[in-house]
Amino acid sequence: MELQKYNGNIHPDEWINDLQAYFNIKQKINVNFAISLVDSIIKLPTGIDDIEKLRNALKENIFFTIFKNTNKRKLQSLKYNPERKGGDTSYFISTFCKLCYNAEINDVKKQTRYLYNSLPDNYFKYVSNEFFEKMKNVNSIDELIKRFEELVLEESNLIRNGSIVALKHVATGKYLSSIKKLCYTTGGQKQLIFVGSSEPIPNSLWKIEFGDELATYTDNAIKLQHVKSEKLLGILYSYYDRGDYYKSPSTNHTEVSCNNDGYFNGDWKFNHSKLENYNGYLKSNDIINLSIKKTYFRGNPVEFLRSHDMQFTIENNTFQEVVCHNERLGGNDEVRKYLSSTKNLCYTTGSRKQLVFVGSSEPIPNSLWKIEFGDELAAYTDNSIVLQHVKSEIFLGMCCVNTGYGYDYCKSPLNNYTEVSCYGNDRYFTRNWKFNHSKFSKLKNHQGYLKSNDIINLNIKKSYDNRSYTIRHGQVEVLRSHDIQFTIGNDAFQEVVCHNERLGGNDEWCIELIHES
Repeated sequence: MELQKYNGNIHPDEWINDLQAYFNIKQKINVNFAISLVDSIIKLPTGIDDIEKLRNALKENIFFTIFKNTNKRKLQSLKYNPERKGGDTSYFISTFCKLCYNAEINDVKKQTRYLYNSLPDNYFKYVSNEFFEKMKNVNSIDELIKRFEELVLEESNLIRNGSIVALKHVATGKYLSSIKKLCYTTGGQKQLIFVGSSEPIPNSLWKIEFGDELATYTDNAIKLQHVKSEKLLGILYSYYDRGDYYKSPSTNHTEVSCNNDGYFNGDWKFNHSKLENYNGYLKSNDIINLSIKKTYFRGNPVEFLRSHDMQFTIENNTFQEVVCHNERLGGNDEVRKYLSSTKNLCYTTGSRKQLVFVGSSEPIPNSLWKIEFGDELAAYTDNSIVLQHVKSEIFLGMCCVNTGYGYDYCKSPLNNYTEVSCYGNDRYFTRNWKFNHSKFSKLKNHQGYLKSNDIINLNIKKSYDNRSYTIRHGQVEVLRSHDIQFTIGNDAFQEVVCHNERLGGNDEWCIELIHES
């Protein structure tokens, strides 16, 4: 630490504190030495015989008044610049606090006003709008700075016009993707869209554009331009051919493609999937639904962007389909439905046992299950549970039957997945499930106990081979629901199956405690 003369350009308290720290001086012994370090241009009164009198004399001097006013003017002209604009938040906060100290601005309300006035006018709209709400009931400069840093952190996650983004499909964890010049062989035959990689790669990057610097949930229209091909995401109208929007390869939903011309609509709207009437700004990691208008239809009907389990192939490559639809929003768009069964309502194929499906968005009698395990509490480390349907008093599981060519587990009504049903105590009915926490699936030996509102995966082991012999190391499959529906009579049901594929959002189940036994 270099010894410094007092010349009016430092706060007297700071200067005296530095002297005391440097020399460890005692007030009366070293006061004359301290006076000798005061610049000769500063006139001091006589009779100063201790450090406190010296301090007060320096504060009463005109040089200190000028010093304070200078720091106030510096505070008034101080402007915050975020890191993305070349600024340094840490340096700014240090400067701000120093100026407040030097100008002797100790009132938190005044400090708050100076900090607010440091915000730039144009590009910092979010912090300006949120500032005073965030600063309510602040009692110290430390708390003021802490809340300001929280605001800055939130602001740094805002999506800005022209940002490069990736869109992850919540249910599968895969990213919305396209490949330059790889086109559908059906429909509009434009550049195809799919959900592909589980990591954001060049083919899954999109430039987002809208009319202002920030995108608000209350009034928005965005375009998504594929970075590699420079084409827009949207839907295409077949004006000359069919008078309709092109259909997706595997279903009757609206085809989604990349294109820039013709009767193409690339204007999307977004809304928050969890919060109704949300009026904030679009941020990184928000979970949203994307919708688009069919502008060439009367009334401009709205459809939503969705990916589901349906796949299509082009040139020996398989792609998971992305479409637009006008059905009820669900997990594939990003509303929970409950695992359900109906007493004595059975499959018309497969095992012909009592069917299982996901149905109501509220827990009703058909969606209540009694859970049983070997101890009072169920631990994640070692568990085996049985789920008994309350109304029918039979169990959730899967059925192995004699097909005439050997024994096999029954297939679901519409695909090659394993059928899930409700049945009793038949030897060839497997009903023992294991669970793991879906949020801890990458962590081994999670030590907790099963709680209400845990989000879990349920898995079950196939216990019999094709000769009906019990096998120790049978294939493990996971309980899933997806968008595929089957009909019995005039009623449609959303299918529940077991599978041995990669885990995704369709395999997550939230367990809710309705009442204890």
